[in-house]
Amino acid sequence: MKTKLVTLLSILLLFSTGLYAQKSKNKAHKVWVSKVDNSKIIKGLLYEANDKSLKIIDNHSVEINVDASNIRLIKIRRKGKIGKGVLIGASAGFATGVIIGLVSGDEPDQTMGSIFGAEIIVEGATAGEKALGLGILMAVGGSGVGAIIASKKEQIFINGDINNYKNNLEILKSYSMVIHK
Repeated sequence: MKTKLVTLLSILLLFSTGLYAQKSKNKAHKVWVSKVDNSKIIKGLLYEANDKSLKIIDNHSVEINVDASNIRLIKIRRKGKIGKGVLIGASAGFATGVIIGLVSGDEPDQTMGSIFGAEIIVEGATAGEKALGLGILMAVGGSGVGAIIASKKEQIFINGDINNYKNNLEILKSYSMVIHK
């Protein structure tokens, strides 16, 4: 009994050191910023949010500063969220299709009639064949549903009002790649 307890505690101690070694890291978020003057929408990764502006890194790794008083609308979505939604939706759809196919069981052979005295017999599908077919079919549908659900963007309306911007500043900081303490 004592050796089991010592072994269990040793294993827990070995794995517990890794829990403290992990560092807090903000994930990249895609951002779309519409300006008050309805000029071109600025797209990129939200790098930093401070009291006066947003810093965005565009697709060409150029840093863009957008003054808070020029922002009409900010749309934010976590980078890679759609791919994850597709994967989750496809997995759920495939699992559901496999379960339905297996539960429905084997289909019996069917006689379709006869031609020139010979009977035409159509072999019924086995539960495994139905499971695979339904799994693939429902995975395709599930991936579409997952992509649609994951494509939603959070919207923050600023409308050029610096007070609206400051009221949402903590939310914006939580989405930025720079860690604020």
